[in-house]
Amino acid sequence: MTTQITEASQQRLKLSPLQRKVLVFGSGSPFLDGYVIVMIGLALLQIVPLWDLSDSQTGMLAAGTLVGILIGGPVGGYITDRIGRRFMYIFDVSVIIVLSAAQFFVQDITQLVILRVLIGVVIGADYPIASTLITEFSTPKSRGWMVGALNGIWYVGGVAAALVGYALYLGSDEGWRWMLASPALIALILLIGRLGTPESPLWLASRGRRDEAIDVLHRAFPGQNIDQQIGELGETAPAGSKMGIIFSNRVYLRRLLYCGGFYALMTVPVFAIATFGPQIYDLLGLGDRWIVPYVLSNIFFGVGCFVAVLLVDRWGRRPLNIWSFVGMTIGMAILGLLSNVSPIVVFVGFIIFCLAQGGPSALAWLAPNELFPTEVRASATGLATAMSRIGAAVGTYLVPLMLTEIGVSNTMLVMAAVCLAGVVLCAALAEETKGMSLRETSAA
Repeated sequence: MTTQITEASQQRLKLSPLQRKVLVFGSGSPFLDGYVIVMIGLALLQIVPLWDLSDSQTGMLAAGTLVGILIGGPVGGYITDRIGRRFMYIFDVSVIIVLSAAQFFVQDITQLVILRVLIGVVIGADYPIASTLITEFSTPKSRGWMVGALNGIWYVGGVAAALVGYALYLGSDEGWRWMLASPALIALILLIGRLGTPESPLWLASRGRRDEAIDVLHRAFPGQNIDQQIGELGETAPAGSKMGIIFSNRVYLRRLLYCGGFYALMTVPVFAIATFGPQIYDLLGLGDRWIVPYVLSNIFFGVGCFVAVLLVDRWGRRPLNIWSFVGMTIGMAILGLLSNVSPIVVFVGFIIFCLAQGGPSALAWLAPNELFPTEVRASATGLATAMSRIGAAVGTYLVPLMLTEIGVSNTMLVMAAVCLAGVVLCAALAEETKGMSLRETSAA
């Protein structure tokens, strides 16, 4: 009898040391993204007066990485589905090291924008690579928190960037160069940690390489009897990615609209605060005291994510996403309508928003990885990431212009409207996948 690996079989395996290794070093993708996005906001405090940048140039520089992610997400996902997870997992982070270090030597805004876009491409590619690998080494009981925690790590990177960047900002007028080059060290650590990671057994089995897949399972789960976890339910997929099924299948197309749509609506206000936090806090009346709420907001962003991770398998995916967007809307509305009352009200509004965004943040990569099958899982995750960055790039580019033209209160009300759109989208399209195997969640 021919032995075939199925997604359902892998779901029953217990958490192993390899799963922990993949989770720790795979989570470097969102850590780097959060670090890079927040760091540019701090670097701009020195770059803008140094190069005398206009609001348009400032927005372009801040949005460069997001534009790159827009490209890198779907391209990286497509390549990952075609040639496998392991090679891209190592190659991509190696490129990040080189590009990050090169930022130290830039001489003008054109050079820096080009590098920011390229860095965005490779970071965007790493999202579907790492999150797919983590998903395919997960179980139904562990998948919610393993994948859901990834966006929480984004804010850990943001807090690290705020602290490191502020120290460099105070230390030297050229601190911005060290700020922008510092991700190279983080990427080097990730590269070392990722070495030796095997290929996903689900991807190997989908390409007819079942013997190799079984060897990986033995390596991943030593001492366990995996024979009972191996069945004949799966069918070998044709070589190469079948991107067409995402756009030709009505169910998958709706799921892509949902995954990319709520991710985009979440990132518009989140990235605005993460990137332009110092300027926003200043305009809201906090002046030079911005570093305290800036760090606290990133901490509460992370807290919100980890609270959502605890709730995702209790409440379920659908109610968590809907009610989280409701909370985000309330938080932004408070900032838009009541920011003149007192700094305490400003703080309360930000705390509500930061905690509430944890729901869609936790589901940003969990949803596409659950709702699409193995042969297009990375591609779908990359496409959803790209869709999110369209909104984030447009929002980040427009925020400095809106702050100048319509003021900070009206800008916050625009963000409240964006969050309200998220409530409507999730109510219309969200599906419940709690407790299901990947085969069940991805079925059309």
